[in-house]
Amino acid sequence: MKKFIFSVTLATALAFSGFGGLHAVRAAETAVPNLKDVITQIANSQNVTAVDQLSCSKVTNDQFEKLGEAVMETLHPGSVHEYMDKMMGGEGSDSLRIMHIRMGQQYLGCGSSYAALGLGYGMMGGTGIGFIIMLLFWVIVILGITWLVRSLWHTGKEPKTSSALEILRERYAKGEISKEEFESKKKDII
Repeated sequence: MKKFIFSVTLATALAFSGFGGLHAVRAAETAVPNLKDVITQIANSQNVTAVDQLSCSKVTNDQFEKLGEAVMETLHPGSVHEYMDKMMGGEGSDSLRIMHIRMGQQYLGCGSSYAALGLGYGMMGGTGIGFIIMLLFWVIVILGITWLVRSLWHTGKEPKTSSALEILRERYAKGEISKEEFESKKKDII
C-alpha cells in the first residue's frame, strides 16, 4: 500500500510540474543521505529502536524532508533523481521541499493532509471526486460499447414478419373482416 501511495504522490508531482522540458540538471553534486542512516537518525532522536515505534507527531518536517530525499534517491538514483528534483521545482524550491516531506511521511506511514503542508486540499479537492469521475468515465465507456455491440448485432437481423394466418387473425380480432370472410380466407391460406 505504501508503494501505491508513493507512486500516486510521485505521479501527482510530475503531473503538476508540467514536465518542464529537458533542462540541465544540477551542476554541483550534493550529497544525498543514505536511507538507512536517515531512519537511524530519526529513531535515535526519539530514543526508539524500530521504525514501527516512531511517533509521527515527533518527526520534524526537516527529518521528513531528508527522509523523502533519501527515499527518492533509493528509488531513482543519480541523475534521474536530479532530473526529477528539477521537474518538481529544483533545489531550494518550496515545491521540492514539500514533495520530499510528503515522500518521507508516506514512507513512514505518517500521511498528513496536503493542507498541513500548505497545499490546500490536494488532488481533485481531496474528497474522492477524482475516483468518482474515473468510475463514471468507465461506466459510460462500458455502456457505450455495450450499446454499440447490441445495435450492430441487431442490424444484421431481419425484422420478424408475421405469417399470413397471424395477419388474418389480427384483422378478424380488430373487426376488419367478418367471420365468413375469415373462414374463407383461412381455407385459401391453408
